[in-house]
Amino acid sequence: MLPSPEMQHRIAQLRERARAGTLTSDEMKEAIVFLRGERSAAVSSSRIPASRVAKATVDTDALLGELGL
Repeated sequence: MLPSPEMQHRIAQLRERARAGTLTSDEMKEAIVFLRGERSAAVSSSRIPASRVAKATVDTDALLGELGL
């Protein structure tokens, strides 16, 4: 599923701010939340059986907890 036009526009804004080096911590958190949602949606909709999906060896929730997510 494609993100809404508004979300696509917001993503483009965040990318541009990241390239310019002006992305704030709050904007980075917003981008990470979106990307994590997209990744989990992609995995759940893929045709790869769950038994073949590689399991993460890094606790990303703990790592991102440092950002307050």
